[in-house]
Amino acid sequence: MAYSFPIELYQQIEEKLGKELATATVKSVEAAVVVIEQRSDELAVQKKLELKDELTKELATKADILVLRSEMLAIQGKIEGEIKVVREEIKVVREEIKSSEARVTGELKTLNTKFNFVVILVMIALTIMNPTVAELLKKWLKF
Repeated sequence: MAYSFPIELYQQIEEKLGKELATATVKSVEAAVVVIEQRSDELAVQKKLELKDELTKELATKADILVLRSEMLAIQGKIEGEIKVVREEIKVVREEIKSSEARVTGELKTLNTKFNFVVILVMIALTIMNPTVAELLKKWLKF
């Protein structure tokens, strides 16, 4: 961007220094302003690049996010696989429980039958050992 020296200021410098010196002074000031503008533009670009580098180091890039995403998907797949294995193990345990329950139920029925038989035998034995019953049996069987 070109710098334009204010005409009023130029006229005052010309009155004090003369036309040649005023022209040289104004050209020097304009050149200095151009150099300052160029340097400030360079500094702005340099600061932008430094800031970009710093932000690149601090912030995640798309590549970083894609790597993280793929790692998370791998972990998710591993967890889902482990969940599937646990579900299968639970199915096996449930089947074992059902099998054990059926076996225990069968054994309880057998024990119940045996217990009922023993109770009946005890009742018969007690009845037969009763003196009154023994006398009746002797009369009926004629001992």
